[in-house]
Amino acid sequence: MNVAFVWSDIKRPVGGAEYFLIDLIRFVKSSPIEIQISVYNIDEGSKLVKYLNKHDVIVLHSLNKILPLLPFIKRPAIIDVHSPDWLWYFRETKYGIKPSARTRLKRFWLFALGKSFYCRVLNRFDYETLGRFFRRAFLVPNFVDTSAFRPVSPKSDEFTVLVRYDPLFKGGFDVFLRSLRTLGRSRWLNVILVGRNVPEFVTKFMSKYVNSVETLGRLPKREQLAEVYSKAHATIIPSRYEGFPLTALESLASGTPIIMSDLPATSWFLEEITEAKQGTGLKFEPNNSVDLAFKIKKMYKLWLNNEGLYRKSVVKSRRVAELFSADRMVPEYLKLFFMIYHRDSND
Repeated sequence: MNVAFVWSDIKRPVGGAEYFLIDLIRFVKSSPIEIQISVYNIDEGSKLVKYLNKHDVIVLHSLNKILPLLPFIKRPAIIDVHSPDWLWYFRETKYGIKPSARTRLKRFWLFALGKSFYCRVLNRFDYETLGRFFRRAFLVPNFVDTSAFRPVSPKSDEFTVLVRYDPLFKGGFDVFLRSLRTLGRSRWLNVILVGRNVPEFVTKFMSKYVNSVETLGRLPKREQLAEVYSKAHATIIPSRYEGFPLTALESLASGTPIIMSDLPATSWFLEEITEAKQGTGLKFEPNNSVDLAFKIKKMYKLWLNNEGLYRKSVVKSRRVAELFSADRMVPEYLKLFFMIYHRDSND
């Protein structure tokens, strides 16, 4: 089977969707599964169509640039919804943010054309919201490379959290900053920041409230990132919305529990740690900095006062991440292509 992926530039990956496709290609090349993958850059525009319709199946990344191509696709096609809050439905439902006229037009366009296509979504909210537009929706989660992300270093001697710097509304980094103000001068708290171009004023603000701040920039090598995950006691994911954050699975695979906004995706992998039961982390109300501050303090006390339960949660985190390993999940994902190909061939 020949499968065409229409994606953003995987030569310069900037997010989870690009790394997902890179890992998928690597897995397919090393497996006996008889699939040939061709990758096209969405920026090539309408001239892609003549190439795409020569393939057995077409997979379209949920970027707005793909919408104008839909009327010209003549092969079985599936829209792979990686973009979190694509078309703003979660933003509107959860936060009351009304979509722009342009976004409403995109919704109408998808409503008009979607019944000719399939979609793969990553969480229950997207399944129930976007599924009604398409011929059929498939709820299949992402996977994590558990051979690359694994516990490789002991935990730091002092309580340390890892946070990815993301200044966008989606990322919720401002929620994390406000939680520090709620915690006050927390000299027990050490923070590692990863991500590009952390402004100096951010680190200065944080230094008022925490014991130490370490900025590592962008870590393109997974070995480095796995080591940082492993050393931290918790990874904080303060996002206002996520499709399926690979950051969460990478952290869990590295043996580090998460503190994450209670979003649709968390039902896949976040099992709440209680006073009597190990889990994979703690969740807090999205956009609620006070609740996040409480959960950071709770994780610290757990690590400080109940080492046995914390260590069991470290083991549990790794075990849950292994449920989403590439060996388990990629074959499930690839089954979708055979399914829609044979279904269209029989229609």
